Amino acid sequence: MGYSLIEYHCAPGSFSVDLPLSKSIANRALVINHLAGNHVFYSEEGLPDDVVVMQSALREVCMAANPGSTVVVDCGQAGTVARFLLPFLAVQQGDFLLTASERLQQRPFDGLKSALRQLGATILELGPSGWPLFVRGSQLTGRVIDIEASTSSQFVSALLMVGPCLLNGLQLRLLGTPVSEPYIQMTIALMQQAGACVERTGNIVQVKPGGYSGFELPTDRDWSAAAPWFEFAALVPGVSISLPGLAFNHLQGDEALCSLFGDLGVEITTYKNIISLRRTSDPKPLEAVLDFSAFPDLAQCYLATLVGLNYGQMLSGLKTLRWKETDRIDGMLRNIELLGGCLKEIEPDSISTATHSNLKPASLSMLDDHRMAFALIPLAVVTRYLIVDDPNVVSKSYPRFIEHIKMAGFSVKDIESLPYHSIE
Repeated sequence: MGYSLIEYHCAPGSFSVDLPLSKSIANRALVINHLAGNHVFYSEEGLPDDVVVMQSALREVCMAANPGSTVVVDCGQAGTVARFLLPFLAVQQGDFLLTASERLQQRPFDGLKSALRQLGATILELGPSGWPLFVRGSQLTGRVIDIEASTSSQFVSALLMVGPCLLNGLQLRLLGTPVSEPYIQMTIALMQQAGACVERTGNIVQVKPGGYSGFELPTDRDWSAAAPWFEFAALVPGVSISLPGLAFNHLQGDEALCSLFGDLGVEITTYKNIISLRRTSDPKPLEAVLDFSAFPDLAQCYLATLVGLNYGQMLSGLKTLRWKETDRIDGMLRNIELLGGCLKEIEPDSISTATHSNLKPASLSMLDDHRMAFALIPLAVVTRYLIVDDPNVVSKSYPRFIEHIKMAGFSVKDIESLPYHSIE
């Protein structure tokens, strides 16, 4: 782990940022194509770590030479990869050992394992933590499955993607209010593009058998990775940031950035396939409570922006943030307190911001969470400098982020150790 002194100097009047591939779309497209028998991969540079892990895992499965051997598939810290691969492996022919990092082993998986076992999948938990998982792949027969959708939308997406490969298809009945609803819609749209017959009526999703025809790998840029640039635009009035390649195609729910940050005074303009950001006004009167259950990945950057602008608001619908790479609610509370800001936990899934006297430089921990880094590093605009541990954690979804913030007027210098106290 390294430590970095991050200083903000002055942004250029305008600059352009090439955002990474959307890992959410890419990982779904990779799984769907491999279920279709199309063993295709991305080859562009700067792929998010989660996509690299997915491609490595799929290659391991494709290249398994000995049908009698057990193929070891390591997901590392990639929760999306683990959840998507578990059903994928369950419908392949062969034996597989699915492994994961210690933190990932602590994240929710029981609902997905239970649903797959109802479909006839053989899944054995080999260790005291329930990991690693031994999976004996086979032809599964579909049926009606009740799945708790209020825990993770990825459970729903993972099951839906294998639905066309089941003998009788699949009907999912979604229990509870689905979290991250746009990601379920994304999955259904990509499945339909690949030739699957999927219909949704309310909380029931019907998938007919018949497999996939496959499709060309999409190259959509990542709206989630745009969040720190919306934050930067809100904190630095007048600077113009161009983001080429973002598509308003409603596949990514994090397009909500435009409305969220529009209320904070950021003007969004489009020209051909380029979106430009510039703060042109003061924030509008904000809603007392804003529900983030449909786009929880944006919560950290939005909270940090409120703190940087010294605005108060309450955010709800954040419960899934406790089960991510770290407990993101607790991590934000502790880091913002070090900066001199004020976040308060109102309920287990709600946080409010309160006005503060002044933000100050501090030593912050990214807690092995890429979105913590995206949210906190731009606050050096307000504090002038910060010390952070492990800034390269951003490679999970945005490997060139540190390179890009240097174009925006930041300097990043490696230091030998992390001070134990806030910088005065």
